Amino acid sequence: MVMDNRKLPLINGIEHAGQALKQHRKAVGMTQLEVARLSNVAQSSISDIETGAVTPSLETYLRLLNCLDAELRICSKVDTGLC
Repeated sequence: MVMDNRKLPLINGIEHAGQALKQHRKAVGMTQLEVARLSNVAQSSISDIETGAVTPSLETYLRLLNCLDAELRICSKVDTGLC
C-alpha cells in the first residue's frame, strides 16, 4: 500500500509517536493483536504506546514500524527536499 506522504502525521513530540503508529496501523488494516504477534510485543503494550500511556524505546518503536512495513524518517524543518 502506498501512502501519500503529505497526509502523514508530523511527530514533533514523543506523545505523537503513538498516535502516528495507530494511524498507520489502521491505514494498513492491521489489528493490535496482529502487530503484537509479528513484533513479539504484547498487545497491551501496543495499546499503551498508542494511547500515550507509555513511551517505547526506539528499538521497540522501530520493531513495530517494521511489522507495519513503515519506516522512521528524519526531515529538515526547512523544505530542502531531503525527506
